[in-house]
This record gives sequence, C-alpha cells and structure tokens, in this order.
Amino acid sequence: GVGPLPFLSQWAPIDLRSQMPKRLGAGLYYRRQPGDGLPPIRAVTVHHTTAPVEREPWALAQWMVSQTNPGRFPYPEIPYHLYIYRANGEYRCAWCLDLDAVSYHGDGARGYILPGGQKVGYANVESVAVALAGDWSTERPPEAMLAVLEKAIAWLESYFGRALARWGHRDIEGANTRCPGDWWRQ
Repeated sequence: GVGPLPFLSQWAPIDLRSQMPKRLGAGLYYRRQPGDGLPPIRAVTVHHTTAPVEREPWALAQWMVSQTNPGRFPYPEIPYHLYIYRANGEYRCAWCLDLDAVSYHGDGARGYILPGGQKVGYANVESVAVALAGDWSTERPPEAMLAVLEKAIAWLESYFGRALARWGHRDIEGANTRCPGDWWRQ
C-alpha cells in the first residue's frame, strides 16, 4: 500500500506538550508502539470542558491531574490531544498531548487490552481528543471557535495522512453524556 500523505498543513496548533503538568507518582498514558496490535487512529472525538472559555491549557491540565474522580482513573496527564480556548479575544488551539498517547477521554462499551494488561475503551484507542473550552451543553460554540476546530481536524488529517471520522463524546457507544453539547450533529 501507499504510505501516509506528506504532512501538508500550513496551519498548526501551538505546541505546549512540554509545558503540560503531569500527576506526580502516576504513570503516563500508554504511547503506541510499532507492532503493539492496536488499530490505527480513525476518528477525532470532540469534547467540551465546561471550564471557562478563557481557561489556559496548563491551568486546565493542572486542575485535571490534581483531581480525584471516584470510580474513575486519576488523570496522569491532560486527556485532550488538542485544546481550543480563547485568549486575548481570539481562539487558539494548543497541542497538549502526544498524538500517540492513548488517553482516557472517550470511554466506550467495547475495549482493548493495552500491553501491560490495562483495559481501555475503544474510543480512547481509535481516536484523538479535541476539546473546546466552555460549556456548550445548550448553545452552539461561536463560529470563530468552530473555524479553529475545522483547522485542527484538517491538521490532524494531514498529520495522519487520511480522512478521520468525527465523533462527539456523546456518539460513543456506552458513553452517558451530552458532551460536546446539543449543537453537535445539528
């Protein structure tokens, strides 16, 4: 077969991966390895954070890694690969997590067993997560934010060399959520 397309995108997110807080004493997310038997990324899962739209990426990451969520994994790192927020009146996209990281962002009824024995939901393995800052449960995000989301998805498709399906967190089988909001798929 033909290999991936060249990385063509002119637009790119702000790379903040090295600045993201990590949970002390917790292992990092599993990183995909050649031959690990995991399927390729086939989708983008869109989320909203319910945090203020101006919440800076490192502030969101610090909050997420410092929380304990009963019945859930503690977040060792921010679970979103890309994060769209507003700063100084404009929408920006931060690259927060390596794209080969299998993060806990999507749940899912079906799952995979990672090397090392940990079970994770299918959406965590088959998709990358893009989060929109803000609570978009009942209203549509601003068009300027959605324009950045489209650029982010185009960048991901260029990076992976193929078209990616678009899932809302709520579309994932077994996920009991309205995320990213009622506007999704309207």
